[in-house]
Amino acid sequence: MISPPYEEKAGMHAEEWEDHYRIAAKRLLSSMFFLVSAKSAYQNGNKLLSAIGYYYSLFHLSKALLFLLPEHSIDQLIGISHKEVLKLIKTEFVQKNLLPKKFIGIFDYTKKIREAANYGQDTWIGLSRLLRENEPKIMRCVRYGVRVFKEICGKEMSMVRAIIGDGIGDDWRDSYLSEKESEMLTEILLDHDLTT
Repeated sequence: MISPPYEEKAGMHAEEWEDHYRIAAKRLLSSMFFLVSAKSAYQNGNKLLSAIGYYYSLFHLSKALLFLLPEHSIDQLIGISHKEVLKLIKTEFVQKNLLPKKFIGIFDYTKKIREAANYGQDTWIGLSRLLRENEPKIMRCVRYGVRVFKEICGKEMSMVRAIIGDGIGDDWRDSYLSEKESEMLTEILLDHDLTT
């Protein structure tokens, strides 16, 4: 269980810490939107967009986790490269045994599939089979990441749930998801206890 007083460790003021939580909550919600989009695309036979969505789900989940670390400023993390996110997740979470090694392996794997889907479609023949075989592993990684996110937030999860459930969540749903996808999102958010 993770429960250090991050405010004291970082010497942050309450407003700065609230900004970190707010941005982390948005990245977490982005992760869930990409997850729903990936699952929906796969169910509708679109393996290309599914592969991209699964990667971005793990990418935004990783950024959400990084925004919860006081040693990294918001400015440092806003424009961080994909490669740097992968590196920081490895050093800040995997090497400290907060996330299992398989998280970084699956994250890197989905990154390679996303890059192939965007830049070298001929390099990933059999994408449908690969996605089918790896979706359970991707879903476990999401579960690991969300669990760590909630442990870091501790009592502040109520604020995160309010941001997701009562704040930006509904506006984003209307902008990005179909009715069926919105229902899928509700199930996922409730399953992970991420909404009010």
